[in-house]
Amino acid sequence: MKYRQLTSEERYRISALRQAGSCPAAIARRLRRHRSTISRELQRNGSPWDGSYRPSKAQEQANREIPMARGVATQSISEAEGYALERVNRAEGEATRFEAILGEYQGAPQVTRRRLYLEAMTGLLADMKGLYIVDRDQQAMVPWLPMESSQQPSAEGRKP
Repeated sequence: MKYRQLTSEERYRISALRQAGSCPAAIARRLRRHRSTISRELQRNGSPWDGSYRPSKAQEQANREIPMARGVATQSISEAEGYALERVNRAEGEATRFEAILGEYQGAPQVTRRRLYLEAMTGLLADMKGLYIVDRDQQAMVPWLPMESSQQPSAEGRKP
């Protein structure tokens, strides 16, 4: 069942039926709407002083909120479509890159394997702040300091 907003005519019919003493369930049956729709409408747009239903206030509020809600919905849909397009383009790019690497691998497997390893290690080690190399017997830990480090130790040593 598709939801649709109450029309101005329906709001005025609710007001007339309510003034005639009809309960929300009876109004809902007459308008062929769910009784919770009518109950919410009466609750949201009733007068705080005497509890009477005010159809003009309800229609005014609907005229303000519906265009704003449609704008938000359109924006959300546009963002979702943009995100989906971005994901598809990224996946296609990764698939194209994979196919290119596969072609290279089929031509020269050892060279391609070595290149992929070196690229992975370069990316991994570039982000590291320090690396310790442990010898086979695990007797000593040797710190590995990158040659291009911007934080090189001072050549002067400690000053007294």
